Amino acid sequence: MELITMEGPAMTKAVEMIMDTVLQSGAKRLVIDSISAVLQMFGRDETRIFLHTILGRLTKDHDITTILVGEIPIGKDSTGFGIEEFIVDGIILLKQYFERNMDRRELYIIKMRGTQLPQLSFTYLIDSKYGGIRLFKLPLRTKTKIVPTEKISTGVEGLDKMLHGGVFRNSITLIEGARGIGKTTLCLQFLINNAEKDERVLYISLDEPVNQIYRMLHNFGRDISKLGEKFQVESYIPEAFMPLHFYTILNDVIEERRPSIIALDSIPAIENVLSGTVFDFMRYLQILCKERGVTAFLTCNAETIAESKNVNISTLADNMIVMRYYELKDRLAKEILIVKTRGSDHEKRIVTFEITDEGMIVHA
Repeated sequence: MELITMEGPAMTKAVEMIMDTVLQSGAKRLVIDSISAVLQMFGRDETRIFLHTILGRLTKDHDITTILVGEIPIGKDSTGFGIEEFIVDGIILLKQYFERNMDRRELYIIKMRGTQLPQLSFTYLIDSKYGGIRLFKLPLRTKTKIVPTEKISTGVEGLDKMLHGGVFRNSITLIEGARGIGKTTLCLQFLINNAEKDERVLYISLDEPVNQIYRMLHNFGRDISKLGEKFQVESYIPEAFMPLHFYTILNDVIEERRPSIIALDSIPAIENVLSGTVFDFMRYLQILCKERGVTAFLTCNAETIAESKNVNISTLADNMIVMRYYELKDRLAKEILIVKTRGSDHEKRIVTFEITDEGMIVHA
């Protein structure tokens, strides 16, 4: 790779310098960074000649792929005279702006001569992890596999009874309830129970750091050290991501860790950041789980049955479990009910439960 710098106003000299260097090196890829510097050196007519010469003699005659990099001045719609946009075969526009205190980048394919593209816009990130630019792209269609009929245990005997044997493998279960009622406890029991059956499980926390999760498990007397890589924990900060970024991060970690079961705790942590786009995130997560054959537990805050029925994201879940408080003489008690189970029957009664030193117990 050779680096060329241009100084001086002479167009002929500049063209000859580029031509000689590229042809002598035998390069098949040429990047001129930036074309804006060329536009400052030449006038409109000279710029047209320069571009036609470079693109015509190098790109066409010598089969050299050329990329021109240009900056759009603040308040303008084009890089310079605008003529360069008509001469080139393709135009890729990069935009950066701030949304909800987050830096957001988008890539648009404005023009690509002779090519039909299924998608023309992408959210992207610049990160060393991806070796530069990473496009966040959703699959155009889901790769539907055979729908499993096997049920797996929730880790809570009484809840399994209410679900008539547990939840279907590759299903998504939404657990709704008031803060502190035991949603996280249920998720952890679900994961540990299946990890002990040789399943690879992953707990994804969006509220608490990893060490607090391990402390909670220790308080329940659960020693997960013997489970090794069967039980894994990840913790993320929702404020750092956009919906498609979340999808890509989760896709990467599932690809790397290969879990068959995950728990994501909790949706409100995402909702507080993503606001109106939380439904998009839930849809992306649904696509990811179905494609990867992953069984998922998700948690969400809801104080009453009426409230839970109005949660749009519940339509994306296969199963819906609601946990709530009620007054019992001089104390608060807890009850649980199954709102829906897609493709299966379930217990219709409201059943009491409690959180003990050993975890969740449902009195079904």
